[in-house]
Amino acid sequence: MTTHDNNWYWSQGGATLGPVDLQEINRLVAANSITRETWLFDPAQGAWVAAESVAGLFLAAGSAGAAAAVPPCAPPDSAQTTASSLVYCRSCGASNDQSAVRCVSCGSAVSVSGGIDPKVAAIVCRASVLATPMLLAIPIIGPFIGPTIVWVIGAKDPRVVAEAKETMNCLITLAIVFVAVWLFGALGLILIFPTVLAAIATAAMAIYCVVVGILGLIAAADGKPYRYPGILRLIK
Repeated sequence: MTTHDNNWYWSQGGATLGPVDLQEINRLVAANSITRETWLFDPAQGAWVAAESVAGLFLAAGSAGAAAAVPPCAPPDSAQTTASSLVYCRSCGASNDQSAVRCVSCGSAVSVSGGIDPKVAAIVCRASVLATPMLLAIPIIGPFIGPTIVWVIGAKDPRVVAEAKETMNCLITLAIVFVAVWLFGALGLILIFPTVLAAIATAAMAIYCVVVGILGLIAAADGKPYRYPGILRLIK
C-alpha cells in the first residue's frame, strides 16, 4: 500500500476533504466515515479511485478494529436539514450545519470548498472531448479551451485538477494522432491510398470522441471519475 505521500483526499457530500496521510485514511475507514464506495484521491496514481480499489485499505482497517474509532458526528439539530445545507469538516469529514464555525466533532474550523464544482468541471471537460470534431474548426486551441478554464478556476481542488489533466491528455493524444495520420496522408500527393486511410482514421477519431464523450458525461451524471481508454498520459 502507498505510504510515502501525505496528500490523500476523500470526497463526501460533494465536498473534497483533506489532505491527510494514509494512517488517517485508515482511521476513517475503521470509523466507517469512509466506505468501499467513497472516492479517494490517491497521490501515487494522481487520480481519484474507489476506496475499495486501494490495496490492503479495508484489510488494514479490519485489523485496527474499534481502537481506531473517532468521536461520533453530531447530527444537525433540525430534522429538516438537507444535504445541500450541510458543510463538511476538512479534518474529520463530520457533517455540520451551514452556520457552524467549528466542527461539532473535532473542533476544527469549518469551510466550504471554493472554485468550481467538481461535477460541473467534469461535465465541461468531457463535453469538450465530445465536441472536439467541431471545435477543431478553431485551429489547434479550440478543444483545449474548456479544460484550461476548468483547471485555472479549480486549481485548489485535486478532483478538478485530475479531471482537467485527464482531458488534456486525451486531447493531446488525439492531436498527436491527427498530425501523424495526415503526415502519412500527405503521401497522397503521390499515391491515393494513404489519403484514403488518413480520411478513415480521422473519421474513426471523430467516432472515438463522440463515444468516450457520451460515456464520460454519463459517468459525470453519476458523479464518477472517467478514464479515457487508449490515451497517452503525458501530464502527470
